[in-house]
Amino acid sequence: VRALAALPADGGATLAPEELAELARRDALRGREVRVTADGAAPLDGTAAGIGADGALRVRLAGGEAVAVHSGTVRLLGGGIPAGS
Repeated sequence: VRALAALPADGGATLAPEELAELARRDALRGREVRVTADGAAPLDGTAAGIGADGALRVRLAGGEAVAVHSGTVRLLGGGIPAGS
């Protein structure tokens, strides 16, 4: 979606509600188990929980904590089947 590409890399901008709704309609990761890796950080395993207004991927960890992922590599776990299916 063009709206994500238009966000400045240094943050401070947010997506409009209609842009978030469009992203939600196209979100192939929501509800799927993922592993996120970033340079020098421990991998994060959790459930993809959508895209935030700042363009970050939201990941819900096993303990229920939600984290925002602004950059890194995302891999599907468990064959890519949505959680709860």
